[in-house]
Amino acid sequence: MNGEVLNVIEVNDCIMSLDWRTEGMIAGGWSGAVWKWNDKELKESQGTGNELQGHRECVTEVKWIEVTKARWAIMSTSTDGKILIWDAQLRFPSRGYLMIRKKNNEIGVVGTICTS
Repeated sequence: MNGEVLNVIEVNDCIMSLDWRTEGMIAGGWSGAVWKWNDKELKESQGTGNELQGHRECVTEVKWIEVTKARWAIMSTSTDGKILIWDAQLRFPSRGYLMIRKKNNEIGVVGTICTS
């Protein structure tokens, strides 16, 4: 590899965060969208990925998290104050939390905002 481009994946948004593992890649965008591409889509440079909806504002971080040895989830954070945990097999959040800034500038959890 001498600096050649191996693959190009395009979305109609500004990518703010990215994470990858052997099963696929996830990205978070300025619009609040989270995308997931499986390994086949990445190898063939095809598809726009699965767009996951749940945030209203810019996604600041996406991460793969291991639930069990055979099961993975996706965690995303956003400037809308939400932390969403997505079942990697689904297109909607399986759990979410709403964050608030307290008067003393500490961050606190209001509570669960969505469950499956």
